[in-house]
Amino acid sequence: MIRTMDAVVLRAFPLGENDRIVIAYAADQGKVKGVAKGARKRGQRWGAAFEPLSQVRLSLYARPGAELGRVTGCELLRSHVRMQSDPVHAAICAYLAELTLELTVEHDPQPALYRLLLHALEALERGSEPTLVARYVELWMLRISGHLPDLTRCPVCLERAPGRLRGAELLCRTCAAPKLSTDLEIPAAVLSAGQKLLTNRIERLGPLPAADLAQLGRLAAWLIETVVEKPLKTPAVVARLLRSR
Repeated sequence: MIRTMDAVVLRAFPLGENDRIVIAYAADQGKVKGVAKGARKRGQRWGAAFEPLSQVRLSLYARPGAELGRVTGCELLRSHVRMQSDPVHAAICAYLAELTLELTVEHDPQPALYRLLLHALEALERGSEPTLVARYVELWMLRISGHLPDLTRCPVCLERAPGRLRGAELLCRTCAAPKLSTDLEIPAAVLSAGQKLLTNRIERLGPLPAADLAQLGRLAAWLIETVVEKPLKTPAVVARLLRSR
């Protein structure tokens, strides 16, 4: 069966001498994989459709139960190549793609996640601060995938505000007493900044303190690593580029 879907390309890598394997996130199909025959040949018909985070209309033939389909068509709807000529933007885009790859499973559509990717890409195109976009996507992707703890209330006592991250739980300091060496302290201002990200579109957010965004990044990194059980590769590249700006 051939299915046609709007999707965002997450990754494309070589297969043999002439082909590519394409991984994309589709609005109504979730994460999908397919082989694009001849995609590495000179003068191939796909153009820039398989560039990272391109928005495409993808046609994919797949047999029931097959892990890998075959790309039969791919129309480029919007390219973000020009925006990614800036190294920081390119690194942030690579991070968004890696987050999506690691926090999703195949054929499990989450339309909100697809809209989140489009919103983040549009914000980057319009000049939003890349670090702010990264924090926004981290929190929302964790929420959509069911891995973001409540930022407003301790899940144990259901009364006090949280302030200490232990494993994947965000507890108040009373319920998390005594403090363990592996706990991460989260100031109230940082949780408040996180709530702003979860209740506003990116373009409606005013400037947030760099220290709060950095602490939110540590919180998100801890939670993401707990879920995927390994450190991601792109955050170190993003951090290095941001330090050199």
